[in-house]
Amino acid sequence: MDHLELPRNSKHPPIYIPLVARENYDGGNLESYPQRVGWSDADVTGSNGCTKSKDERASFIQTWLFFGLLSKIFGGDFKQDDWITHTGADHPVIKTRNIEDHLKELELNFKVGTTSDEDGSVSEPAAIELEQTIFALSIELGAQPYLRAPHCTPEIENVLFQTHNWNLRILRHSLYNSDLDLVCLSIAALGEKLCTHFGILDDCMWLRGSDNNLIFQRMLDDGWCPLEIIRLREVLIVSDLYYISNMDRPGPTRCHQECREHIPLERVDDQTVFPKDSLQSMKCTAYHMDWENYRTQHVEGCDDCGDLVADGQLLDNILQGGFFPLLLPAAHAIDRSLGGTPPGKAASSKVRTGDLRIVSSETHRKYVCISHVWSDGLGNPHANAFPTCQYARVSDMLKKLYPGEEVPFWIDTICVPREPRQLRRKAIMLMRKTYRDADSVLVLDSYLANVDLDMIPRREAWLRFLSCGWNRRLWTLQESAMAKTVYLRFSDGFLNLDKCLTFKLPSRDTLMLLWHAIRGAWRRWSEDLPDWEESLLSTLSDSVAWRSTSILADEAICLGNLTDIEDSVMEQILLLDSHEERMVKFWEAQKKITTEVLFWGGPRLPQFPMRWAPLSFLDGYDTPYMTSQTNTFVPAFLNEWGLKFKLPGMILGSWRTNLWTSSLLRTQNKRWYAMTKYNDKVAKVNEENALLAVIFQEPDESFLEGLPVGAAMPGVLVSLSEKNYDVDCIFAKYESLVTIEKASRHRGWIDPLEKMVSRFNDFYRPELSGSSIEMDGTKLGHYNDNSTTESDIAVHWHDDRLSLDLGEKHLMFEVSELSSDQDWCVG
Repeated sequence: MDHLELPRNSKHPPIYIPLVARENYDGGNLESYPQRVGWSDADVTGSNGCTKSKDERASFIQTWLFFGLLSKIFGGDFKQDDWITHTGADHPVIKTRNIEDHLKELELNFKVGTTSDEDGSVSEPAAIELEQTIFALSIELGAQPYLRAPHCTPEIENVLFQTHNWNLRILRHSLYNSDLDLVCLSIAALGEKLCTHFGILDDCMWLRGSDNNLIFQRMLDDGWCPLEIIRLREVLIVSDLYYISNMDRPGPTRCHQECREHIPLERVDDQTVFPKDSLQSMKCTAYHMDWENYRTQHVEGCDDCGDLVADGQLLDNILQGGFFPLLLPAAHAIDRSLGGTPPGKAASSKVRTGDLRIVSSETHRKYVCISHVWSDGLGNPHANAFPTCQYARVSDMLKKLYPGEEVPFWIDTICVPREPRQLRRKAIMLMRKTYRDADSVLVLDSYLANVDLDMIPRREAWLRFLSCGWNRRLWTLQESAMAKTVYLRFSDGFLNLDKCLTFKLPSRDTLMLLWHAIRGAWRRWSEDLPDWEESLLSTLSDSVAWRSTSILADEAICLGNLTDIEDSVMEQILLLDSHEERMVKFWEAQKKITTEVLFWGGPRLPQFPMRWAPLSFLDGYDTPYMTSQTNTFVPAFLNEWGLKFKLPGMILGSWRTNLWTSSLLRTQNKRWYAMTKYNDKVAKVNEENALLAVIFQEPDESFLEGLPVGAAMPGVLVSLSEKNYDVDCIFAKYESLVTIEKASRHRGWIDPLEKMVSRFNDFYRPELSGSSIEMDGTKLGHYNDNSTTESDIAVHWHDDRLSLDLGEKHLMFEVSELSSDQDWCVG
């Protein structure tokens, strides 16, 4: 992994990958290599039935997936000795530092389609044009387009795909800090480098989905939040993760012990660092505030300078006039180092009024908004006041950012009144306009402010910004998304966030996509993109995922600002107290909704008619939307009964008991499908005489029939009352997400069950129309032909539909299929 860059002041020594391969790769087909040398899948992955030691596996996998991959990429030019060195280690190690030279030999007149400056970085106009093009295409195509290199053949794509999949499977059973762990990590780094070179973006994150490797354990040991590691794993390539794991962590004084208590740090076989069954309940609280004990911090080195308190009457007069307060910079800056905001002395009891130079936005149109993380100590939940040293510090920054000008600034600590609540609501109502009209937004975060920008590479500047606490908070998203320009404050100057697009980084494509999420790209080019509002909610949820707020009820306020909800509705939201009430009002205000929202996998509102609506987008472990294979969704409309739309589906039958994790569905033309619950929340019948139905994600009713074997389509399981069942429009209650697939892997059940259904049709169905019965399955013959015992299958006939139960749970439904024109109203 010596081709990977490290920070100048790396916390750890480089990772050397030992040469453990005992055999040379045979040059044959990559996928079939294990069979050629007599290795089973269990031997390769280390799963149940494995007969190989971990050292044997490490040797085999390095031969196969490292040297074998290189052999298939470089063909006859591959020489294994070119990738081995004895320098810098006591034993032979893998050498990849010359990989660029090897790749250049592969290039066939490949030309990059962007202009470059003399230093090799992409010029700003070209970068902006390119990222706008990529964004527009991604919206239009519902994908992440990326140009394949001319010399990227289908064979190369295939071997990279195979290597990626096998490496992830092996990582799940590798051992921390073992040779196998190191070998898999080197394969991931090599694979990503090759994918980036060949323009294969969709396979460009080789640790996404991996739980177990040296990089993540290093970060845990250094005190990183486990959830932050997971977030970075989902958005960064290996080279960035390796780089960031060698940097000091953000918030070194913040303790993530509560987060780590959910993580088994002891390493044992078949145990991973991040058990997925615990992730949904995990939330990082290190940046949450203890409001009662919160104290505004002084600048480091300050000798108890005292507080400056805003004139409450002046704030009132300005806000009542429909404008917002601003502060002119302090007339005299203090002569001290103003680099950062590390915790220092608590605010003094000495206070002064009248020294804050408060003016109105009515007379000062050019101003700067200060965006900060309250946990860094610049807030004040008790009064509109902060220390004199902080006023002078921020003033000094403004004078450096706008030399020769007296540009006022807005900061919530002073400009949003604590009391009375009515006045506070008015200031919050104006925040959308406040940030949108500002000349710029200045970001203050201690993880950035304590570092000299000129002393670190541009890559480190970007990665520091990406992992800083400011990027984990909800309010800061709207502050960045609405801003004309965003400046990041470092100890020796400022960085325009938009200029990060000009950085020539290994993960340039990832940089663009992350930049879109942070800067609210869905708002910036909305007029040029068709149907942008219909994809707004999924785009917004991607941006909000992993963010949090100390006050959950604030979510609807921020989401409302980001989706441009009308001021009158925002005022109604602010008048409500609870998070649920505010989210109901947020959803009611959405003008364009599609059926995509039904396939959100996170928590939902509990009340009628909003049970289809996500309760919160925050603290997401991945964005929990069920993936659509066609990315086609239909319009949906909110009425007094719920969300109305047209989609195909199936009526399953009466809901009498619990569901198995997977239930079988039989159509009238004898097609069999398996329906699997997304979670275990559907446990019992919630209403007497209820029916179950499933709504398909794909609007094409023939999609399910054409689904490849092994592929699954998401659906929504709903319940409906028999007395309210109307085929013209089905009024239903949301129950759970499910997936539906062809039941090929359940063939052992299908054949005997089909015989039972046939017997029922032959002997009972003609006589039972319109009636309801229950019978022992023995009358239809045992589903297991070799059994002589009484059948444990129960047969139910109700509403002219047949269903079979096993062990007091639904096993099979005989379903009625519904067309694409079926009207639903889910509440």
